[in-house]
Amino acid sequence: MSCNLDPYIFTTDTLPSDLRFLPPLANGLLGWKVFNNIMHMGGVYNGEAGQCHRADVPCPLAVKIETEDPAQHSYTLDTHTGSLSKCKGLFRACSLVFFSVFFSSSGIFSHDLRSSTVTASQSLYSHRFYPNILVMEVLLERHVTLEEPVIVNLVSSFTPQSKDIQFECSPDYKGGSYDEGLNLMATGNLRPSHEKAWKELWLQSKVEVTGSQTLCKAVIGCMFYLLSAFPLLSSWLIFSNIRHQKNGKKLPSASTYLLTKSCSTILSLMATVKVCASYTKPQRRIKHSDNIQMFCWLSHTGQPVKQADTVMLGYPLGVPMSPEVRRNDLEAYEPVTDPNGPAMTWVWSESSDGSGAVNFLTGMGGFLQAVLFGYTGFRLVIYPANMFSVQIIICLLSAL
Repeated sequence: MSCNLDPYIFTTDTLPSDLRFLPPLANGLLGWKVFNNIMHMGGVYNGEAGQCHRADVPCPLAVKIETEDPAQHSYTLDTHTGSLSKCKGLFRACSLVFFSVFFSSSGIFSHDLRSSTVTASQSLYSHRFYPNILVMEVLLERHVTLEEPVIVNLVSSFTPQSKDIQFECSPDYKGGSYDEGLNLMATGNLRPSHEKAWKELWLQSKVEVTGSQTLCKAVIGCMFYLLSAFPLLSSWLIFSNIRHQKNGKKLPSASTYLLTKSCSTILSLMATVKVCASYTKPQRRIKHSDNIQMFCWLSHTGQPVKQADTVMLGYPLGVPMSPEVRRNDLEAYEPVTDPNGPAMTWVWSESSDGSGAVNFLTGMGGFLQAVLFGYTGFRLVIYPANMFSVQIIICLLSAL
């Protein structure tokens, strides 16, 4: 990874040896890893019970550009709409001199290839505003006269088969998003509308760190991937880890709830879970106000703890307790937590050895919470007001 001064731009001249770590491009509906011949669609699954998984969908953007001449390669992921930048790479055609002008592009992966005859730039993105559209653009800049041939090969690994979906032959689809994409191309608004949507999203959601370029890039990369995973909608985003039953319905344990007007029950539930007993002993039993019992054991039976559980009473659940009890939880659970368990604060992989899910969104969320809520002491306290609104009180307990 090069040391680009803009923390929102990630550039390298080599791809990772483990292709699982290629950057995914998504918009909340469609997503795929660059150059991969498989994409996924929100809500499209296959398999039953524990075998359920996102269905593999053939990706037509599984394309790489190549030249017949030796070439230099560079790969760039731009996560933000930046300022105008001019590239003084002059090239001549028909004895005229042209200046090529580039704009910093949001949510776009670029592969630039430069040979003695041509510079080819391939751009890939999942459209942020029109979620049914995936885009590949190829720009060629000649370094030779118009009379000399320039050859750039588009090498595709696309195959119209899937282990999860059975396809049938039918006429080519036209209409809907297909016509919309053509209209956007004709008006020159295909990329601008994508960049505008990303710019507006970053104006609402931004975390930056000064003093450490590496940390700042890690934070921005996590924010970009998390924002990419969400569709465009107006919702509250609440971090919680509650496993509970309400009116016979089980609420799943999750790192994030998307709360809309119909989800006010979750807010009420979060506000009414209160601990009615304090404790300092290694073994204890906690009763909640709604007669649900939770058993928390600090004296383990020799088996390692898979991942954080009791320590989450302090954060993110915010259970009132003394500093002594809080420290007791952390110090007692640290040595018995399985180091090979799910890495909920690792950034790029589910496990510390690189196995499991990669570009691990749960770990990214945990990492961001450590930065935002850990270093600053920042807290969101939610109080239910009525069925359709909540009041947010922000308490800044400490500062960097």
